[in-house]
Amino acid sequence: MGPSLGYNTKRKVLVAAFARALKDPFVHCRVAGLMSFMATIDCYDMEDLASKVIPSISSSLIDKEQLVRSQAFKAMDLFVKKLESHAATMVLRMQLW
Repeated sequence: MGPSLGYNTKRKVLVAAFARALKDPFVHCRVAGLMSFMATIDCYDMEDLASKVIPSISSSLIDKEQLVRSQAFKAMDLFVKKLESHAATMVLRMQLW
């Protein structure tokens, strides 16, 4: 569903909805929120990834439930790798100038 939304709708709705799921008392809802972030990784630009998505996920790294923590570390690894690859292209562009 994420890719079919308009750009502005994605920016306003997806992060807010999934971040809210991470605060739910039901364990599986928190896991689903993390998995939803991961499934829609291509819907976020790099600025939103660094300034909104990763901060939303970071509190899940110390969740009281192991299932949530495990999924949070997988999600964080995925997002950091995407940011690292983007940063590498930024360095290449700077060297070409």
